[in-house]
Amino acid sequence: MEIFKYLPPDRKDFFSTFRLRFTQPLDMNDPYECLPAILNPDYDLLFENVIDQIDINLLRMIHPDIDQAKLSLKDDYMRTGKIEQLAIDVYKRELNKRIGILCLSRKHDSILMWSHYTENHKGFVLGFDSNHDFFKKTRN
Repeated sequence: MEIFKYLPPDRKDFFSTFRLRFTQPLDMNDPYECLPAILNPDYDLLFENVIDQIDINLLRMIHPDIDQAKLSLKDDYMRTGKIEQLAIDVYKRELNKRIGILCLSRKHDSILMWSHYTENHKGFVLGFDSNHDFFKKTRN
């Protein structure tokens, strides 16, 4: 078909597979997408929650004794005030492994959706029946 020549190569298979991409947060164009708000943090607890997510080999580069490496890293992050950034970085990396996002719009000609989510206005529009039960589910 003539229309296929306008589609990005990695999207042409949609018409045979009907697969949609659920994009990971780190692949989104908004750097603040899915970020948590850290209000009145307990820094000790915050550090405890993220330290076990840090690569053990990185810790060994800091100090051969893992517990000593964790203490050293904690002191450094507390002293520099960058513990919140560490928590956010770990959170984003872990979240990226677990979720994908599908963006939909009620308007087929939304310039914002076309510019942000279709590789600069390339792609195609899919229509969904908004009266289908799937779209009537209450959010919780």
